[in-house]
Amino acid sequence: MVDPVSGAAAFKPAVEQGAELVLISNLPSGFEHGKDYAGIVTDDLFDMGRIAADLIADAIGGEGEIGFLYHEANYYVTNQRDQAVLTHLEKNYPNIKVKVKRGIANANDGEMVASAMMMQNPTIKAIYAPWDSIAEGVVAATRAAGRKDIKVITMDLGAANALDMAKGRNVAGVVTDLPYDLGQTLANMGALAVLDVDTPPFVTVSATGVTQENLAQAWQDALRRQPPEAVIKALNKLATK
Repeated sequence: MVDPVSGAAAFKPAVEQGAELVLISNLPSGFEHGKDYAGIVTDDLFDMGRIAADLIADAIGGEGEIGFLYHEANYYVTNQRDQAVLTHLEKNYPNIKVKVKRGIANANDGEMVASAMMMQNPTIKAIYAPWDSIAEGVVAATRAAGRKDIKVITMDLGAANALDMAKGRNVAGVVTDLPYDLGQTLANMGALAVLDVDTPPFVTVSATGVTQENLAQAWQDALRRQPPEAVIKALNKLATK
């Protein structure tokens, strides 16, 4: 569910028929815990921002100018994550300056926005992207500009950016939630609700920072499967150097 209003309209008939509703991250407008839904399961969004800020700092040695892309839409999860990154950077890394911020609503615009950002601000050392597919565009922009020096930090695991990281290119850090654990928690909460056991209104699931060094294990932990074969080959090639 992206829009709380349309989500409420979509879920209301199921609730009226007696279904136990367990939500991920977003609350439909007007819904009450214990009456309309059993609980919400979400990532620890503030901690994801902290991890991203730490990854940015590690990637650029704790100082310098960066570019910041944020999700320019009213969407709770990405809004909270983006703001948390800024909050932690300001609080913990006074020598890192957000030189330029740009909003982005369409993931397909990532390359265009990042290209303009680099051209207008050539001194930036890293770019934060709010999620994986936008980061793919940012990476494409760095390649087109020949900027191997600009580090890219983003949220959520994806095959293309994982391969870029495994090859030691631009992607320096990724914050991933734990989708398998999220699903398991949702299922457990739903089962308890069906059994008429009281359930908490809100449960958070942790996240982790991913770098080249822990990429393979982090992929396994998050998704309960091995990384794509191309990523494994790139990591193995790196290990034999």
